[in-house]
Amino acid sequence: MNDDRISSDFFLLTAGNGISLGGGFNLTPHAELDDGYLDVCMVDNINRIGVIRNLLRVYKGTHMHDPRVNIVRTKEFE
Repeated sequence: MNDDRISSDFFLLTAGNGISLGGGFNLTPHAELDDGYLDVCMVDNINRIGVIRNLLRVYKGTHMHDPRVNIVRTKEFE
């Protein structure tokens, strides 16, 4: 992504050019359809309690404030 290589174990990794997917999961809340970028959401490995705790945040799009969540914008994704 953007000439950077990221190698890690993730609980979740998704790329999107729209705000939500799967019926309202706002995983990439600042994505724009027409800007030419993909927003990539990477969530580090978390336990079940962390998943449950962040589930409502994903619907609101506020999960990105969690330090285990990293969202980057890129022109390429491989």
